[in-house]
Amino acid sequence: MEYEAKRPSDASLWFMIVAAATEKEGVFMKKRAFLVTVLLALALTGMTNFPKTEADAQNQPPLNVAFVWHQHQPFYKDPDSGIYLLPWVRMHAVKDYYDMAAMLTNYPGIRATFNLVPSLLLQLEEYAAGKAVDSYMLVAAKNAQDLTDADKDFLLRRFFDANWNNVIKRYPRYWELLQKRGTSGDDAEIARAISTFSVQDFRDLQLWFDLAWFDPDVQRDDPEIKKLMTKGQGFTEEDKLIVHDKQLRIIGNVIGIYKKLQESGVIEIITSPYYHPILPLL
Repeated sequence: MEYEAKRPSDASLWFMIVAAATEKEGVFMKKRAFLVTVLLALALTGMTNFPKTEADAQNQPPLNVAFVWHQHQPFYKDPDSGIYLLPWVRMHAVKDYYDMAAMLTNYPGIRATFNLVPSLLLQLEEYAAGKAVDSYMLVAAKNAQDLTDADKDFLLRRFFDANWNNVIKRYPRYWELLQKRGTSGDDAEIARAISTFSVQDFRDLQLWFDLAWFDPDVQRDDPEIKKLMTKGQGFTEEDKLIVHDKQLRIIGNVIGIYKKLQESGVIEIITSPYYHPILPLL
């Protein structure tokens, strides 16, 4: 997105503000606001003869500010097992990657630039084709009645991987499950929770990890997901299939919407070397 402001020097001053789209909700907004403030402060510090009136400002060339959204993920696929070790491509695809592009269709006058790392695109393609399976997905898909102690340990340790105050606390049942497990997450606490969590508790936890990571627009506007959000607890194995199918549908549309917006001139796509680089952008 480009914004114009007036400045006194003859040459246009360009700032590239790189905002990682994979930050967790709330924290991301604070970091972005801080980064914008710092860069603008640096710009103003270097200015001399700052215009004192609106008339003076009208005679100055514009300050061009470019916002570049850097979307990256490391390559999570284990070369031996073929299993993705972490789920963050899947989770951020349903929370960030699709919606960040889709919302631009409502603002035809806005332009944006997206940096898409090749290792991310490959993983999106594999998820969309049904070829990617991550360790979290495997445990979430397992019937709650058939969970082993190792599965339960994994769920209790890893399925609260979201910001507790900004995400988990928003959903009463999810927050209840965290309180029931305990907030230290030490071995004694996990062992106790394995014995105190019911089958339904574990099934609800399997669902809430995925539900909480959906984009708020999906939670609000998709009829099936909205129904599950309202239901809140007492989920069934069939509910899990609905969530899994919805995730793959969204992921399958991610690359396509960026292609469509690029062809229509709304966005520009840039890229960087294959594996998870940030330094070349700075």
